[in-house]
Amino acid sequence: VRVTPERLAEIGPLVRDAATEITRMIGGLPPPSSPIRAAEPGSLFEIGAARSP
Repeated sequence: VRVTPERLAEIGPLVRDAATEITRMIGGLPPPSSPIRAAEPGSLFEIGAARSP
C-alpha cells in the first residue's frame, strides 16, 4: 500500500496517538501528565517519516 506524504502527514498524528495509547495500556509509558513524557525524544513514527523520500 502506497501512502502519499500528504496522507501520511494527515494520519501520522492519529497513528502516533493510537500507538502511544496502546503502549500506555500495556504499561510501557507513564501517563501524559508525567514530566518524563514531555522529555521523550522523537517517536519511531517521526523518525521514520523524516527519513521517507
